[in-house]
Amino acid sequence: MTNPLLSASALPCGLPPFARIKPSDYADAIDAGLAEHLVEIQAIVDNPAPADFENTALAMEKSGQLLQRAADSFFTLASADATDEIRDLETELSPRISAHQDEIYLNRALFDRFAAIDTSGHDGESARLVEEYVKEFRQSGIQLEKPARNG
Repeated sequence: MTNPLLSASALPCGLPPFARIKPSDYADAIDAGLAEHLVEIQAIVDNPAPADFENTALAMEKSGQLLQRAADSFFTLASADATDEIRDLETELSPRISAHQDEIYLNRALFDRFAAIDTSGHDGESARLVEEYVKEFRQSGIQLEKPARNG
């Protein structure tokens, strides 16, 4: 049996097939999602075209699908029906997911792309999305000197 979290669910609203998921599937899918997401983020950073809404903000919005699917399923289970095994897994996975978020929101090259987006020709919703990303970078400490960001 393959890991049901590694592909989108065919259930209504994309609900995860909880009955088919083993606890080890969560860790495997989250690990795969973390790795895939970093590759997607690096592709945004490495894009040689000037930063714009589509190649930066929209690309960021579309990134991390596997990680989001696996993490949403896991934390839903952890908050609603956690066994000791799930609680132990949560203790293991939570810091790794937090470190992953830090790696993204403390990525200076990614921040610079967002800061370079000209939103003057975009609708309010698109401009607000870019503003929210920039705000998230700043709240994470991107503008601090590197030693201050690391602790």
